[in-house]
Amino acid sequence: MENTPIAHLRNIIDNLDDEIIAAIAKRHQVSKQIGEYKKRHGIDVLDKSREQMLHDYHVQLSKKYNISAQFVETIFDLIVSQSRSIQN
Repeated sequence: MENTPIAHLRNIIDNLDDEIIAAIAKRHQVSKQIGEYKKRHGIDVLDKSREQMLHDYHVQLSKKYNISAQFVETIFDLIVSQSRSIQN
């Protein structure tokens, strides 16, 4: 690998991508545990009030970090959808 400023920055991006994927994997593990709990207790997987709360929270975070709320919403729509699938 080159030893240039852009190579260094790309290395930082690669490390951040690793952290993002590791965090998603951890989230999946927790979603699986939540799904098991819901099954044991007869709770529906879909919880619209929780999903609305998450949506509002993600909008707040997007403002905090000055990134597009629509971008964050798109990402978390995918993540939450996958979480529902894991819980089923």
